[in-house]
Amino acid sequence: MPIPLIPAGTIPTQQSPTELPAEVGPARRELARHDSPTLAPTSGPLSNDINSPPLASPRRAQPVWYKEPLIQCNHCSREHIQYDLHYNCNLCHEGNWNICLDCYRRGKGCLHFFGYGPNALQKWKRLGPDLPPPHTLVGSRYLPPSTLPGGAEGRRTLTAENPADRLQRGTFCSGCSAFTRNDLHWGCDTCNAGDWGYCNTCVSKGKSCPHPLTPFTYMSKPSPQQSPFAPSSIAVANSTTRSKGVYHPSDPKQHCEQCTKPIPRNQVYYHCYSCPSQLPSATAGDCTNLCVACYNHFLDMNHLPVENGPKGWRRCPKGHRMVMLAFSLSSPSPSETVYKRKIFKDLVGGQRLRIESIPKNSSYQTWSWKIDPNSSSSSSSGSTRKARLVGVDMVTSTKGVNPRSVADLKPEQLSELVQDEHDFPPDGGTDPKAVANWGWVPAEGVGDELFFPKGAEIGEVEDVNGEWFHGWYQGKGGLFPGPYVKVLGG
Repeated sequence: MPIPLIPAGTIPTQQSPTELPAEVGPARRELARHDSPTLAPTSGPLSNDINSPPLASPRRAQPVWYKEPLIQCNHCSREHIQYDLHYNCNLCHEGNWNICLDCYRRGKGCLHFFGYGPNALQKWKRLGPDLPPPHTLVGSRYLPPSTLPGGAEGRRTLTAENPADRLQRGTFCSGCSAFTRNDLHWGCDTCNAGDWGYCNTCVSKGKSCPHPLTPFTYMSKPSPQQSPFAPSSIAVANSTTRSKGVYHPSDPKQHCEQCTKPIPRNQVYYHCYSCPSQLPSATAGDCTNLCVACYNHFLDMNHLPVENGPKGWRRCPKGHRMVMLAFSLSSPSPSETVYKRKIFKDLVGGQRLRIESIPKNSSYQTWSWKIDPNSSSSSSSGSTRKARLVGVDMVTSTKGVNPRSVADLKPEQLSELVQDEHDFPPDGGTDPKAVANWGWVPAEGVGDELFFPKGAEIGEVEDVNGEWFHGWYQGKGGLFPGPYVKVLGG
């Protein structure tokens, strides 16, 4: 049977790149590939018969090239935000409306933006039903290609990696900007009107807000009636509306590091922000949990000092201070059950606890705290601080130790030491808390100011000079304008 021949010099048909997903929006279709140069086939003889006509060699696959996205903020004109977390409206400008994270946090939106979370729907309803529903901006970020494309600054360049395959779109951590759509997402109903949430790592390490947090998981197949990124399904609404979409309340089980058993949800437990969990069942970012029974057993079996246990510093086996957590059950609707993670007892002494080493003495430290001006207790020396001698490890006790026998203890440290063995700083520190009436976003490059959204609870607030305060939020301390917050109890 004769072999079919391909005429020499035939040009192979070029391949088409993969189509972009529908939710990317029309503007993402600008990522059409650049036509690759055609490759001429190489012909060669099929046999040694010189009378046989030459045959074309097998066709080689043609490389497919894609244009890298080039995105600019529609508000501040900041360029090249495609590889940073930014927010996209898939309706305005045919899906090509993008703003940078800084503008989004300052309350900027798209051409039909009514605000954050459920507040946007309430504002829209007040204005009247004739207006179209408010638009929702969705967090987006492209992962850079493995090989950075060349080209002059600002010029669209080419890559063999389809940008649509590198697009992260959905929920991101409000603390570290990690993509959380495929992992556990802890949502807050209070900060930024509910448009706020964290990755599991930030929550486990104490870098989240102090409000009750609801765990959510992402379901890849939404119902036919709902878009995956509709306002009621993206994690910017409250817990009632979230469950109707692709983000559903989760039921994460906490396991004790010692007995490895699940901790009942209705029981409080100890949590260390510093010790990573070593359990096989631990997920990314998990830190150590201890049930009450195992912690008490650990203290008794090792004959550890009372000052390091539940009635004192509440230290973990490695000496870190621990918080006490609990899950509370709420039912937003008869068919919905939601568990919220709450801080039952915060760190003893809070974030402002000052830990100082003693020169030439590796066994002890001094842990000091500011005296609460509203407290009836005061230092006998008239000092504004109190301090305790603390053993560096969990075994070392300070009971009965004469502070003056400790080498190189400074006179001011001696004057601050308390005599009452039951005198400890309060949970969460002595300074008051405050609630943010407005969000504060520091200017780019300013490192000593504190960022927080509207509704945030700021801990351990100090009045610095009447205009600027200092406080803590998401595990960080910094300055902020005093008029932006309302101090509680003040």
